[in-house]
Amino acid sequence: MGASGIMSDVAQDPAMLAAVEDWHIRNRAALAGAGVVTALQPASANLAKNSTSIAFETPGRLVEAVVWDSGEAEIISANKREPADPVVRVLSLPAVDDVTSMLDALRAELLR
Repeated sequence: MGASGIMSDVAQDPAMLAAVEDWHIRNRAALAGAGVVTALQPASANLAKNSTSIAFETPGRLVEAVVWDSGEAEIISANKREPADPVVRVLSLPAVDDVTSMLDALRAELLR
């Protein structure tokens, strides 16, 4: 642990965050055309683990995909029509291609 008590041996790869932002730029128009509203949260900076996220909204669902530069990710999904708690999926994405694949799979799920 570093002097601040925060683990400092976590590998940080800013390319993970850039991949999310690039994916959003390439896909937002097609998603909007299909009725999926998206919002990109810009990448944080100068934290022990930086992150970025994309929020997706369809008529029936709210979904947020969060990616950290450590390769950790979460997909939080809630059905607007049911009072159930959101479903949280925790993922490990070791490479930039895995980030893109996760977002591509999420896009396919939202467009079903």
